[in-house]
Amino acid sequence: MRKLKILIINTAILTGAQFFVNSLTFLFHIYLTRMIGAESTGVLSLINSVFILGITFATAGLNIGITRTISEHMAKNNSNFIGKTLKTSLIYSIICSFISSFLLITFSNFISTIWLKTPQVSLALKILAASLPFIAINNMVCGYLTARRHITAIGIIHIFEEAARIIVCLTLFILFKNRSLQIVFTYVAIGAFTSSGLCAIISLCILLKRSKFRSSGAPSQLSPLLKITIPVAISSCIKFSLSSFKQLLTPVALQKSGQTLAMAHTNYGNIMGIAMTVIMFPSTVLTSLAQLLVPEVTEFHATGKISKLKTSIIKILALTITFGIIVGAFLYHLAPIIGNTWYKSPESAGYIRALIFIIPIIYFDIIVDGLLKGVNAHVSVVVINIFDTALTISMIWLIVPIFGIKGYLSVLYASEILNASLSIFYLNRTIKKSKNNSN
Repeated sequence: MRKLKILIINTAILTGAQFFVNSLTFLFHIYLTRMIGAESTGVLSLINSVFILGITFATAGLNIGITRTISEHMAKNNSNFIGKTLKTSLIYSIICSFISSFLLITFSNFISTIWLKTPQVSLALKILAASLPFIAINNMVCGYLTARRHITAIGIIHIFEEAARIIVCLTLFILFKNRSLQIVFTYVAIGAFTSSGLCAIISLCILLKRSKFRSSGAPSQLSPLLKITIPVAISSCIKFSLSSFKQLLTPVALQKSGQTLAMAHTNYGNIMGIAMTVIMFPSTVLTSLAQLLVPEVTEFHATGKISKLKTSIIKILALTITFGIIVGAFLYHLAPIIGNTWYKSPESAGYIRALIFIIPIIYFDIIVDGLLKGVNAHVSVVVINIFDTALTISMIWLIVPIFGIKGYLSVLYASEILNASLSIFYLNRTIKKSKNNSN
């Protein structure tokens, strides 16, 4: 009962922080979309897909690795191993992030010209690449703080990072009136670089204040850490490479259906840049819960409390589906206001309504993925996502050129249903195996 109360309190704290951060992001996204239009929003979404791929290489599975490793040490009272784990994790994050940053800077011109077909964004990609070491450090610290249940500190980091990013961007927009595509994207990249750098400093200060680096007598923690991070890193890099390719392929497939490049970017911006952003905004509470479930479920799983684990999972999934249905009903009625008034994009309102039935499925999958990571099935999560993404790429290539936008919306539904079905199947199988082993 005490564990459940702690989980609820921590979820409330992190959710409050995440909701505030996401609200700032959401408002800034509306402002930016109104300023640059749906077409440029589509290009920005494509840049983001490349940047996320860079982040994946830079963090290399360390967040889940350090959370699980330290949670297991805490559950078994191996407190003297924690300092060694932290030192190893910091070195690991610095090496991986510098390699990722170098690669993205080197290939930024090729990516912007050949992949994005927008040479003006090359400078923005270089600036974003330079921020990867900072992001990796933040990621490592937040993984440690999650394991230690220092949720308030995570909230402070997230709030500061997003607030700093928005303040820097708005300051640049106010001081300099040039609103060309290249300049706008460069300002956004500068905002991300500055905020992640400042946030890395704060993260390290919090880490030094709240952690104990004493590790005398503790064996090397590189091997236990790598056993988790390497499989996750390899599979995550494959997954996000495919995901980035999927995003970049979509405008190409839309062009094959008869649309111009500008129309393809506009439709992609309306769907992925606006409609999906609106749909994912209420999922803040679920994202926070999924993150906090990892150490809680890890502890239940490591100590063999399978019956308590199953009971908690059933309740959480039931609440998740209910929440998704309620959000879908609200967004259906608010779609015209969101599209016409907020974003000045009437087409996006239709896409929001077309995608409302996908909301409970997406939210359900977020929680199930968090549960899978907690029961040491994090590799299964990525394998499922890789299979789903590869199949989605095939469907986009075959269906979208024939059926256009309607085909793309159908592919989104098929992808989410497949992903959620496979995730719950693997979760159920993993829990059954754990129960048999405990008996």
